[in-house]
Amino acid sequence: MKCLFEMPDFSIHHIGGQRNPRKYMAHYLLIQGEQTMKKPPFLLAVLLLWSTAVLAQSSNGALKVTSFPSGAQVIVDGVNTGKTTPMSISLSVGEHSVTVSIPNSGWNPDTRTVTVVSGNNDLSVTLLPVLTVGPQGPQGPQGEKGDPGAPGPQGPPGSGGTAEESIVIQQDHFNEGYLDSVEWIQSTNTGSCIQLATNYVGLSTTNCSNSNIGEGIATLRGTRQFSVNDGTLIFKTRALDVYVEPYNPNTGAGTVYGNRQPRGLVNGDDRNNAIEFVSMGASLIACRTVSGGTATQNTVDIGQNLRVAHTYQIVAKPNEVKFYVNGALKCTHTTNIPVAPLNIYFSTSDGFAGNVPVSIDWVSFERLPN
Repeated sequence: MKCLFEMPDFSIHHIGGQRNPRKYMAHYLLIQGEQTMKKPPFLLAVLLLWSTAVLAQSSNGALKVTSFPSGAQVIVDGVNTGKTTPMSISLSVGEHSVTVSIPNSGWNPDTRTVTVVSGNNDLSVTLLPVLTVGPQGPQGPQGEKGDPGAPGPQGPPGSGGTAEESIVIQQDHFNEGYLDSVEWIQSTNTGSCIQLATNYVGLSTTNCSNSNIGEGIATLRGTRQFSVNDGTLIFKTRALDVYVEPYNPNTGAGTVYGNRQPRGLVNGDDRNNAIEFVSMGASLIACRTVSGGTATQNTVDIGQNLRVAHTYQIVAKPNEVKFYVNGALKCTHTTNIPVAPLNIYFSTSDGFAGNVPVSIDWVSFERLPN
C-alpha cells in the first residue's frame, strides 16, 4: 500500500540555530497553509497525535540526583524509586518532596521540596552524619579569661549561717560549658563518665557512649582546700538527681548501690577524713563525720525520694558540724570532726549494678574567718 503523504523529520531541523521540534512543527503547519488542509484526514489525525505527545513531554522534567556519600536511596513524594544515587528520574513539572537517605548507616536523611521544570533539573545533596557522644578527650589548655558574665539567678536562702561575711572559696553553676581544670579534678575509668549538660554536671557509671563496661567509678573534686581550724566551713549544693531505688514518689527504705554517692567535703579523695552526706534508701540519708578513719554516722528520713532535687548544706566548726537538707537541720555532730584540709567532693560507683547517675545543679564552698 502506497503512503499517502510524507512526514517531515522535525527532529533534525533547527529554528534559530536550536533543535526545537515543537516550534518547527508550528512553522511547518503555518507555511503549508491550504496544502495541509487538502491532505487526507488521516494526516491531520497523525499530526494531532504527534503534537500531543510533544506537549506531554514538555509537561515533564528530568531530575538528576547526586549525593555525598553516593549509593543513597531516593524517595519521591513518599514512594521509593528503587534507585540509588547517582540516578535520574522523569517527573511531572511542579513541586515534589524528595528524600535522600542511607538507612542504618550513621547518616541523617535529607528531605527537601524540589521544583521540577521542563528539561533537565539537578539536585545535589550532602548527608550529615548522626552526632554521637564519643569518649571524653584530654583536658585542653586553659583559655584566656573571658568578659564577666551577666549575674546568675538568686540562689535559695541559706540556713545556719551567722551575720558575719563569708569568704567564697569555690563555687560553680556549671553553665560555662566546661570544667575549669584550675578549679576541678575529674576522675573516671572506662566504665564511667562526667559530662556537662545545660546548667548542670552529671556523673554516671556508664561510659560517655552510655555503655556498661564493668565497674564504673566517677569522682569530681575541687582543688581548693581549707580546714575547720581556718574558720567555719560552709558547703552547699543542689543535687537534681541521686540514684536510688525505688524511684519517686516512694519514700523510706530502698536500694542504694556502690559507694552510696557521697557529696560533701573530703581531704583530697581520702574519705577517711570527710564531712559528707551519703544515700541510705529511697528517702534516707546518712550524715557522716570521719576523722582518721573513725566515723560518726546517723541516718535520717528526709520525707522525699532522693531522685528529686534537694539542697544539702554542711556548716562545720572545730567542735560542731550541722547538716541541713532543704534548709531544715537534720543532724548535729560533735565527734570525729576532721581537722585535715577539706575540698568539695562528689562521687558515684555502681558495684557492677549498671548506671547510678548523680546530677549536680550548683555548688558553693565558703569560709567564715575565726
